[in-house]
Amino acid sequence: VVHALARGTHRTLLFTRTKRNAEKLTAQLVAEGIPAVELHGNLTQSTRAGNLRAFAEGRANVLVATDIAARGIHVDDIGLVVHVDPPAEHKAYLHRSGRTARAGARGTVVTVALPDQRHEVTALARGAGVRYRATDVTPSHPILESICGAAADDSPDPRGSAPIRR
Repeated sequence: VVHALARGTHRTLLFTRTKRNAEKLTAQLVAEGIPAVELHGNLTQSTRAGNLRAFAEGRANVLVATDIAARGIHVDDIGLVVHVDPPAEHKAYLHRSGRTARAGARGTVVTVALPDQRHEVTALARGAGVRYRATDVTPSHPILESICGAAADDSPDPRGSAPIRR
């Protein structure tokens, strides 16, 4: 489901709880031909800046980040924020979600939760003051296309690809 969301047409920000999860997910997406970069605390400052620049300039359509990216980083036109790993507390949820729909723009926030995480996500949403609709999905569920648009064209980007940087 996460990979299907990442293939969409929107500039997408995927949040994970750990650096290891961010690294692993980024590598999987790149291996599938999805231009993705990572952002977490184990990267050098120059690598973080380069990855953020690749995302902001559109050379990478997906940024996989830990909560380091939730505060103080601004990139325009993020259409989709996905909580791949639900955050630990509602303030982190709000900061992560706030990366989309800036300056009156519209955006969508999705929280991916396994069945045993539903209670946790319900409490998280309640603490954040957010109403949500839970939907059981598979990678081919039609709601995914309505959330992220049709899968992005798999042809090479004329601007070049964004390398994965560690």
